[in-house]
Amino acid sequence: MIAIFTGKDMAGENVGGLPCGWLIHSTDGSPMHEPPHPVVAHDKVLHVGDQVALVVAESVKEAKTRSN
Repeated sequence: MIAIFTGKDMAGENVGGLPCGWLIHSTDGSPMHEPPHPVVAHDKVLHVGDQVALVVAESVKEAKTRSN
């Protein structure tokens, strides 16, 4: 196992969020408001499927075995 990162770890390291796939502009040319999309949920999970941790391991087997 190399590391396990949580939302608190990501926020502490100022890891940026996942940007929208494309930036849409209003008819007046102003960019759309884009809420933050953190890589890993921080403070609370907002949606089913939100990631709660990021596991870095040498193999899938190691990640599944050692992160339990």
